Amino acid sequence: MKACSILFILVCALTLIMYQQNRNIIAGLALADSCEHIHQFKIMEKYLELVLQVLETDIERIDSFHTGIYQILPTIQTQAKNDSIVLQIQDVSSLIHPILTDTNLLLDPNFYCLFLQANMPIQSFIEKRNQGVQINNEMISEDYHHKYWSTYSLINLNTIDLAVLDMVLHNALDLPLADQIFHDFSLFRQRRQIIHERDLLRFNTPEYKGFHRLFTTQPQININTVPEKVLHAFIFNSTFSIPKPADTLSRILRRRTIGSISKNEIPTLLGLTDPHPIEKYFGDKTYFWKIEVQNEKKRLTCITAILPPDINNGTQSPPIIVSRIQE
Repeated sequence: MKACSILFILVCALTLIMYQQNRNIIAGLALADSCEHIHQFKIMEKYLELVLQVLETDIERIDSFHTGIYQILPTIQTQAKNDSIVLQIQDVSSLIHPILTDTNLLLDPNFYCLFLQANMPIQSFIEKRNQGVQINNEMISEDYHHKYWSTYSLINLNTIDLAVLDMVLHNALDLPLADQIFHDFSLFRQRRQIIHERDLLRFNTPEYKGFHRLFTTQPQININTVPEKVLHAFIFNSTFSIPKPADTLSRILRRRTIGSISKNEIPTLLGLTDPHPIEKYFGDKTYFWKIEVQNEKKRLTCITAILPPDINNGTQSPPIIVSRIQE
């Protein structure tokens, strides 16, 4: 009986030792994996910082495939490849913005086919949007997210849908103030007048609670980097009635292969001789960039914003990270 008891105790002790050894091995592996995880993200951080530094130094330039970050990107990508890392950047503000876009533009099939779910009528989408319903996968195609449509954009007072502007103002400001501002800018829009940065200066007082920082008058679609299908959706949109849209589209695409297009050149490329509503949409700057750094196991995705210069003193803020995801 004693022999059995001793044997039982020995078996239990041996089992306990083996269990503890296994725990130590598992803990050691977990620690090693955690250290490797941290190390991988540190390397990714290095390349993310390189891209952000380039974006910060090139703020004054035209953003195109011929300048700035796109010129330097191949060199950074080669360095990243040596660390088994793939680095990509994308302009995610020069896309369709279903939440902000004017209803008249959204009603054109050239537009809504690039973001709307096949079984969602465009009128139903607009009605839900104007009621403040949060967009979801039943309304908008995730397959086209960051390909043709995006939620990243500054709010352009010249192009935002008035019903959405009314909703935004009343969510951000007190009722009398929101009513007054909406009335003022509705008059601008009804008269088809362009709202300029200087028009925002009168709101730079304490009573307006930083209103001028919520909005811009700068075009949000960079003609140099906008995807061809999105460019097509604008040029062929019946709201604009662009003359010879097929020729206009081809002309812009050919011109983009030669070099950067400046904002001053856009009316000529669009075949315009008089001021036209489409000019409020197209510029030569990108305001939101998606930076993606990944290897076989990990991915770091960052959305960074380049804000327009301060309307008071013209100072330029450095890039602002608005979203950061580690996977």
